[in-house]
Amino acid sequence: TLAPQRDVSRRAQSIILKEHMTTFQSFGLAPRVESALTAAGYSTPTPIQAGAIPLIMSGRDVMGLAQTGTGKTLAFAAPILYKLFRNQ
Repeated sequence: TLAPQRDVSRRAQSIILKEHMTTFQSFGLAPRVESALTAAGYSTPTPIQAGAIPLIMSGRDVMGLAQTGTGKTLAFAAPILYKLFRNQ
């Protein structure tokens, strides 16, 4: 079973992060990732991306739930690519 959320401040922190992360450039992704996103036509992160990307990049575990087509794969792939390119 899942434990109930114990720390409400974490939820508040996530909401604050989402409000400030309005562009992919605000995440501090690797330039190659930002360029690829721009070339693919992405400019504004979806709510799941705005909430998940900063948390994943900070090393937190994230479990996201969103409808099909809302960008969950990109929300998890962008931080992975950031870490791969950072080590090159």
